[in-house]
Amino acid sequence: MADRRRPGDRIAGEVAEAVLRGIDLDAVVARIDLDAALARMDLDAALQRVDLDAVLARVDIDALLQRVDVDRIAARIDVDALSRRIPVGDLVSTADIQAAVDGVDLGPALRRAGLADIVAQSLGQSTMSTVRRRVVVLDALSERLSGSLMRQDVDSWPAGPEQLVGDETGPLGQLDGQLDGARAWDVTGHFVGPLGRVLATTLDVVGAVASWTLITSTLAGLVTSFAGPEAVSGTTAGIAWAIGLSLWIAGWFLLPLEVVGRTPAMSVLGMRVVTREGDVPRFRTLLLRSLVQAPAVLLLGVGYLPVLFDKRRRALHDLVAGTSVVWDWGAQEATIASPLGRWVARHEDVDATGDDPPPASEPGGPPDAA
Repeated sequence: MADRRRPGDRIAGEVAEAVLRGIDLDAVVARIDLDAALARMDLDAALQRVDLDAVLARVDIDALLQRVDVDRIAARIDVDALSRRIPVGDLVSTADIQAAVDGVDLGPALRRAGLADIVAQSLGQSTMSTVRRRVVVLDALSERLSGSLMRQDVDSWPAGPEQLVGDETGPLGQLDGQLDGARAWDVTGHFVGPLGRVLATTLDVVGAVASWTLITSTLAGLVTSFAGPEAVSGTTAGIAWAIGLSLWIAGWFLLPLEVVGRTPAMSVLGMRVVTREGDVPRFRTLLLRSLVQAPAVLLLGVGYLPVLFDKRRRALHDLVAGTSVVWDWGAQEATIASPLGRWVARHEDVDATGDDPPPASEPGGPPDAA
C-alpha cells in the first residue's frame, strides 16, 4: 500500500527513527537523578489527580490473586525474628485492660447466646431427673413390699395399660438396658405404685394449702392496712377462708388435669392420668374423679387403700371414674444405681428369666452407690 503521507512528514518520521536508534536509553536512564526528580515532584497533587476508582475498576483482582504464591511468601517470613521485634511488654503495659473490660456490655451478648437459659435448663433437667429416678425406684420397692405383706403376686399384675406397654407384668415391667453404667427402665406408660400415688397427692395438698395461705395472708395485710384488724377477724372471716381454700384445692386438682392431664405435683414427678385403656380422659371423667378424690383425701387417705391390692394400682376415685395413673417421662429412662434399686433389679431379673442375676462385679451389674 502506497505511503500517502506528505513528503515533509515522511522525512521527519525517518529522521526521528534514526535519532531514536542512535540514543542509548540505558545511559540516559543511568544519568537521571531519581532522588532529585522525586524531590521536585508534588506527590500530593499527583495523587489528587489519580482516579482511584477508575484504576481499581480496571484491576482484575481474581487474576492478581491467582498469580500470588502464598506458600513462597510465608516461607520467606521469619516469624521468630518478627515476634522478637514486637514489643509485647510495652503493648501490654500501655493497654488499659480494665477500661476495655468496663466498656464491654456482656449482657446483650449473653442474652443473644442464650447461655443463661441453657444453664438453667440443664440444671433444672438434671435435678428433676435425679428426683424422679429416686422416686420411681422407691415406688417399685414399696409395691413389692406391700405385695409381700399382703401375700399378693405383684409380678403377675399388668405393668401398665396394654396399648402403652403391651403384655409386660410386674412393677415397672422389664429392664430395658443400660444407662450411665446402671440398669435402666423406660418407665413411660407403667402404672404408678402406692408410694408415688401418696407422694403426688401429698405434694399437691401441701402446695395448694401453702399457696392459698400466701395469697390470703397478702390480701389480709392489704385489707388490714385500709380497714383495720377487725375486718379480717371473726367467725365469718374463718368460714370464708375455709370455703376459699376448698375451692382453691378443687381448682388446683381439676384445672391442670383438664389442661395438661396432670396435677402440679404429677408434672414434677412425671405422672399423668389416663383411662383404663391408656387414652386421654374426657372432661366429665376428670370432673367425677376430682369430686370423689376430695373426700378420699380428707378421710385420712382411706380412699388410697385400694392401691395396695388393685392390679392396676387404682385409688377409690380411679375405680369410680375408670382412670389410672401412669409414669410419663417421654424418652427418658430410670436408672437403679443404688442398693435399693439393685435389690429391685435382682427381682426383675429373676422374674423375667427365672435365673439369678449376674453379680455386681460382672459387666452390666449395677453399682453399689447411687
